[in-house]
Amino acid sequence: MVVVQAALTAAAVLLSALAVPGPPLFRLIQAALVLFLGHYHVQMRPHLLGWCLFALLMLLLERRRYWAVPLLLAVWANVHASVLLGAGLSGLRFLEELRATRARRFLVLGAAVAGAPLLNPYGWHAYLLFFRISGHTDFVNEWKPFGTETAGFVVLVLLFLATLAGLLLSRVLSPGDTLRVAVLGYVGFAASRNAVVAAIALGPLLGRWYGPALARLGRSWSVTAACAALAVPLGIGVRHAGDRQLFRFGLNPLHLPVESVAFLERHRLPDPLFNDYNFGGYLLWAAPQRRVFVDGRLEVYGGKPLDDYLKASRGEAGWRQVLDEYGVKTALLRPERPLVRELLRDPGWDLVYFDYNSVVFVRHGEAPDRKRLTNVSPFGNRDRNKPAEALQEIAYVLTENPRFFGGYKIQAFLLARTGDFPGAAAALGRHLELHPAGARAEDVRELASQLAGRGPGGRPGP
Repeated sequence: MVVVQAALTAAAVLLSALAVPGPPLFRLIQAALVLFLGHYHVQMRPHLLGWCLFALLMLLLERRRYWAVPLLLAVWANVHASVLLGAGLSGLRFLEELRATRARRFLVLGAAVAGAPLLNPYGWHAYLLFFRISGHTDFVNEWKPFGTETAGFVVLVLLFLATLAGLLLSRVLSPGDTLRVAVLGYVGFAASRNAVVAAIALGPLLGRWYGPALARLGRSWSVTAACAALAVPLGIGVRHAGDRQLFRFGLNPLHLPVESVAFLERHRLPDPLFNDYNFGGYLLWAAPQRRVFVDGRLEVYGGKPLDDYLKASRGEAGWRQVLDEYGVKTALLRPERPLVRELLRDPGWDLVYFDYNSVVFVRHGEAPDRKRLTNVSPFGNRDRNKPAEALQEIAYVLTENPRFFGGYKIQAFLLARTGDFPGAAAALGRHLELHPAGARAEDVRELASQLAGRGPGGRPGP
């Protein structure tokens, strides 16, 4: 799957570059742009196929292989809902061709691209899918816009400034191009995952506007621009090598609930399960015998199931009624969900496990053999007057997951508070061994400085 993921990403980048008119330098810049905006969301999910199909669509339209477009959309309609945007862009192109040539074949092509998205199990409901799910995307990270402090946002702004400049400076202000830029600007800024789609679709326009100017660049400027473009994949590689994510095969426990699901299965925690939206797909694969509450397919759960999930996950009024209605006995959530705070305060629920990215609760009395965590939590020590009890609890968590680096950090601070400085130094060392990036955290630096001042092993220095 890692190899397929890399191949799909490379295919999207390559097809996007081939779809751009202009000199090789501009194609190289287009490839770097698509790779940079896409690398934020390179995940083994169907949207990677959507990127490839978008790039292939742009290539077919640019080379005027119009007969193949309806066939592409018919396949696309059974792959990813982004086919609707592809159909809209294709229809706009055929409308422009019809207006320019008056050829009836563009009426036929327009009707074909309008009907192609219907050739899937949803039928005509496919056209309502966007409106059905668009109101439920604010809690999905990939559907959120880039933060204004991110490099992705800066690059996206520069892309659209260049696009607007090209649009305004073109000899004739095209209504079709204006509509394209408006629609792609909306989808690109509305969701970070769609920024790469905007870059792919805008590439041919930018190539026509800026390609001739790039072709006239001197050798030194061309080499500089090419080196800057080639620095993008190199920089991405260096970044992910630094965080140990480059060429990482296998499951990533920092992104997936690997250890918490293993905990569920090892101790046979009771169903029904209320799981986080982001964990549903992994649960379907790792624990297929369990029925998930929700998974990453918004179109499947839209309506009451998704509404109930959101009410409970957000800790809104009535969350208890939702869990009671479905008879939920175990909850597996991300720590940042508001429901986690509610369950911590509720005596009817016991916290039994937490790690890098997940928290496990069980209804009180449903798992009497599991240790209740009453002093430690993902948010820190709940009762600072009970460090001994907290140390026992974090030792239990580390027994369940010996690679939970955050647990060793908690342990280090607790041991330092009780005066066991050698033990604190050992726990902090284990934390940094498992998580070298933790050395940049201010509280870790402060504790390390305090322990260093006490000499080797945390003993008082001279």
